[in-house]
Amino acid sequence: MGFFMKKLILIMLFSGNSVFASTNDVEAIDKAKLSIASYNCYAFYSYLNKDKEAQEMFRLGYKSSIDFISYTKTNRINEKLAYKNVPSIYLMTSGPNADFIAGQVFASVAQTAIDKIFKDSKLDFVYEEELRKMKAQSLIRESNCELLK
Repeated sequence: MGFFMKKLILIMLFSGNSVFASTNDVEAIDKAKLSIASYNCYAFYSYLNKDKEAQEMFRLGYKSSIDFISYTKTNRINEKLAYKNVPSIYLMTSGPNADFIAGQVFASVAQTAIDKIFKDSKLDFVYEEELRKMKAQSLIRESNCELLK
């Protein structure tokens, strides 16, 4: 690599926000994904009455939601990237304030997670409590909830 190419790369790396906009978008989308994952885990832990873990997941999900929402309010995010990666949360980024939007995201994600516990692969209702508990435990493992802590 020649001297001028190295210099050009260094200038691009240190020249300001426009070069890093896509990196910031990716970081914001990662926050949205973390929010969704955390709220899912909250629902699974909550169903099993694991209050400490559930609250931990809620706090993580809430903070991540607020971070993503704040980013979308102050920056023009790459819509194609957002729609591709987190359409459900991206489509909810309007409302009177960030807390309201985070609440909407939480309610939607938590309801979907609970549905995963109460319904089988054919969308039939799971009647046995013990089977629902086993399914919630399985979803915690499949969702890698322990890694989010």
